[in-house]
Formats: sequence, structure tokens, C-alpha cells
Amino acid sequence: MHCKKPANEQISKLLPFTLYDIHTGQFYCIKVHQFYISKRLGHSSTAITQQVYLHLIDELKDTEEKMALQIFDEL
Repeated sequence: MHCKKPANEQISKLLPFTLYDIHTGQFYCIKVHQFYISKRLGHSSTAITQQVYLHLIDELKDTEEKMALQIFDEL
């Protein structure tokens, strides 16, 4: 997952739901708790958030796993 802010010219071309995805992705990148993300998006449960954004969660898991393996390699 690329945790960087989109350029202004990219934002002007986005659809509303794309903004939700960017917004949510940024929260996941900075490790905001899923309960807060779910409530902020207006989901009735974190299960909905997990289902909708599972691709982001999986990407973060892969990134974190690589980071953890790198730490162990450096020991």
C-alpha cells in the first residue's frame, strides 16, 4: 500500500466513493483503529468495514509481514 497523499490534480478527477477509499486507506496507513474508521464511515459494524476494505487490510498485512521479516534478518 502506498501511504502518500494524492496530488491536488488527482483529487479533482475523483468520484465521491474514491475519496472514501483514499480517506480510509490513509487511516489504515497511520494505524487508526478499525472501530474509529468504521464509525467515521457510517458503517453499522466493523465487519462491514472489513468486508469493504479487505483489500487494504490484506495489503497492510503483507507490508507489515515484510517489515517484520526485515527486522529479524537484521538481528
